[in-house]
Amino acid sequence: MARAIIDIDYRERLQSLVAARTQQLTFSQQRFKDFAKTAGDWFWEIDINFNFTYISEPHIANYPITCDNFIEFFQDYPQFQKKLELKLAEQVVFEDLEWNIKKTNSEQWFNFSGTPYFDKYGKLQGYRGTAKNITSRKKRLFDLQEARKQAESANKAKSQFIAMMSHEIRTPLNAVLGLMESLSLSGLDSKQKLWLSQMDQSAHLLLTIINDILDLSRIESGSFRLFNSDINIVESIKLVADQLSPQATKKNVQLQCEIDDSISKQIYGDKNRIAQVLFNLIGNAVKFTSVGSVRIVARKIEETIEIAVIDTGIGIAKDAQENIFNPFHQADGSITRRYGGTGLGLAISQYLIEKMKGKISLESELGTGSCFKISIPIVYPSLTSCESDTQSKHKSNCSLNILLAEDSNTNQLVAKLMLERRGHKVAITNNGKEAINVLLQGHNKFDLVLMDISMPVLDGLEATKQLRKKEISIPIVALTANAMQSDQKIYHEIGMDGFLAKPICSNELDQLLEKYQELKEKQSTITTQ
Repeated sequence: MARAIIDIDYRERLQSLVAARTQQLTFSQQRFKDFAKTAGDWFWEIDINFNFTYISEPHIANYPITCDNFIEFFQDYPQFQKKLELKLAEQVVFEDLEWNIKKTNSEQWFNFSGTPYFDKYGKLQGYRGTAKNITSRKKRLFDLQEARKQAESANKAKSQFIAMMSHEIRTPLNAVLGLMESLSLSGLDSKQKLWLSQMDQSAHLLLTIINDILDLSRIESGSFRLFNSDINIVESIKLVADQLSPQATKKNVQLQCEIDDSISKQIYGDKNRIAQVLFNLIGNAVKFTSVGSVRIVARKIEETIEIAVIDTGIGIAKDAQENIFNPFHQADGSITRRYGGTGLGLAISQYLIEKMKGKISLESELGTGSCFKISIPIVYPSLTSCESDTQSKHKSNCSLNILLAEDSNTNQLVAKLMLERRGHKVAITNNGKEAINVLLQGHNKFDLVLMDISMPVLDGLEATKQLRKKEISIPIVALTANAMQSDQKIYHEIGMDGFLAKPICSNELDQLLEKYQELKEKQSTITTQ
């Protein structure tokens, strides 16, 4: 009897335990279903034959589940169906399998994830997973992509506008600078020379602003590149200092240049961009210094060249130093009114130095002065280029016969004056078609063609293409206000031999002419031998 009582008690406790566990299981299942309803996901489970064993809802994306097979449900979407079959066949966890439903007036996206499940013996029992509606996320992503395209399109349009405006401003500025140079050699009195000097400084300031805006546009568009070659860094520093020396002298400011003998004269770098940074830093130091001095201290520190520009000028306040390298930023509004400038120079300088894998820094105290430091990693040039640089150059006095293709009467006058003053003979054509006709009649009469790019009837690009097709190999140099590096690449690809930017710089013109003077002398020597 005692044993019977114990058995009855045991069964009652066991039934109570089963009932409790059953209630917990039911509660757990109900909780799972509630979560499934509120989660926004569609839960599914299938056996090894891909037949449904569980679905959280009898429909997905307003599509009723009318078949028992998971794969057959997607028969109207064969591409997704094939991808799904491949994922299931791999028997591994998968996710981010996207299903796109396109209807007449709407479009929906679902993201499928799944995992295989096995019994305790490791035998595959089926698959279970979820499907999430990602239509809103896809729409946001699409909107972001569209916004990015519009921003890129707007940026491209801005760059094209800036390039066009640069061309339109450079063309008349070429005439202004060229005629002022000719006027300065026409026997003016001291007062007239002073006026002309002020005009020349203003014109060059305008050119500097145009160049800064172009540089910033190239930087923003990501099309900016360095053009490295073997250069004499010591000579570059001295050249910039010499060119800015008259400005310092005019203000009674001492401009001192201290270059350590340990600096390698020859390095591999972008000569023009290094000079541009030095012009910005030293030019600013002279501009903002009224009393005292500006020192340029260059030295070698390990494998870098450090150049410090130290002035005793107005200095920069601590709160302004944080933004001093940002585009269009000045220390305060009065700086712009008193000293001028666009606020682009330091931003461009920082970009250039970082592009060279160097660093730029500032130490300054308001009312005491500033010290800008740049450090550039030393890249040594090849031995052959060093040897060639040490050889002295013979300056030729040979006269060139030059054909000028230019549609602007004023620019024709300027170029003719500049070339004839240097002892060369100039023939003028008004467009590319006239230039082709003249060269077909006798291209051997000319040593060089200066070809404007933007001309009526036939532009310089098409004219050059036609001349090269006719196997006329006379040197052709682009003479244009389109000064972008991308433009220069195009000129080279179609067969042009060089590039000369408007406004024409006397030094650049002299270098170009010397090159073809030497070439003519060599050809004359070969002919006479």
